[in-house]
Amino acid sequence: MAPHTTPPPADAAERRRLQRVYAAARYCLWLPETSGGAPDTPFELRIGDTGTALARHLNALGHTRITLITAHNPFSQPCDAAENARRQQQLRDAIARAGLPAWPATSHDPNGEWPEEPGFCVPDLPPAIRDRWLEGFAQNAVVEYRPPAAAELVWHPHLRPGSSA
Repeated sequence: MAPHTTPPPADAAERRRLQRVYAAARYCLWLPETSGGAPDTPFELRIGDTGTALARHLNALGHTRITLITAHNPFSQPCDAAENARRQQQLRDAIARAGLPAWPATSHDPNGEWPEEPGFCVPDLPPAIRDRWLEGFAQNAVVEYRPPAAAELVWHPHLRPGSSA
């Protein structure tokens, strides 16, 4: 993971704008089959969703939470396809080194403000690793879903309320 030198957006108005964009987004993930289930079962998740069918599927897989993460477009700064692919491979390698499974995921902006971004759905990602990856891959936030709670954004450590950065 090469550090990205662009800082996270410090402006409160920009963070509110990002909150609205992320809340409007649709997050698609494909989970492995469960006993008797279809392979590569697709689910859609939005911020605030409780995802009852997704919760049952995760439970059947033996997981308590998922984190959706990408390495594309650090701090929402567009990169070309080659750079995004390189960054995504680095994230895939980091997930493998951590010994964690990862399933395909995408984020889609229904308003067309940004292009679809591929990512990963990582089950039971420890918060310390999540924060290290948010910093190392220069991401504003990840989506975390821990049933029965609703899906929520987990901001970069320097963007969280009360952070000193």
